[in-house]
Amino acid sequence: HLGIVPQEPKIFSGTLKFNLDPKKKYSDFEINNAVREVGLFQLMKENGRDIKRKLNMKLRENGGNLSLGEKQLICMARIFLRKNKIVVMDEATSNIDNKTDLFIQDAVDKIFKNSTLITIAHKIPDLNKYDKIMVLDNGILAEFDTPANLLEDDNGIFKELYENNLRN
Repeated sequence: HLGIVPQEPKIFSGTLKFNLDPKKKYSDFEINNAVREVGLFQLMKENGRDIKRKLNMKLRENGGNLSLGEKQLICMARIFLRKNKIVVMDEATSNIDNKTDLFIQDAVDKIFKNSTLITIAHKIPDLNKYDKIMVLDNGILAEFDTPANLLEDDNGIFKELYENNLRN
C-alpha cells in the first residue's frame, strides 16, 4: 500500500514496460495510461527523445539514457499503476531543473489527489499546496500546521525558510 518516489530512483536495464510492470500484472492500455497521466511521454518529447517505440523503449541500467526527471516520472507511473494509498516523496525534485519540476508537480497534483502524500522537501514553495506541514529541527517536531498558518508566524522556522528560499 506504500509507494516511494526516492531522491535517486532505481531503473533496471530492459524496456520501459518492464520497468513499470515487471510482474506483468497490467495491460498495455493501463501502462500507457499511467505514462500519459504522469506526463512522461510529453517530457521525453520535450527533451528531444524519439518516443515512437514507447513501451518497448530500451532503458539502460540505472536509467543511464534518461534524465533524472524522466526517472522520477517512471517511479510515479509505477505508483499510479499500483494505486498506492500512501506515497512518500523523498526529495524527489531536489536535483532537477525548473521545467521538469513543473512536470512532477503537475503529476503529483493529478495522480496523488486520492492518496496520503508525505513529502520530504527543501524546496519550500512547493509545499504551499499541502494540507499540513511538519517542520523538524534537529529531528524534533518544531512546527505543525497549515502552510497559511505557518506563514503568519513571524518567528516561525517555516516562514524563515520560505522567505530565504524566495530570495535565492
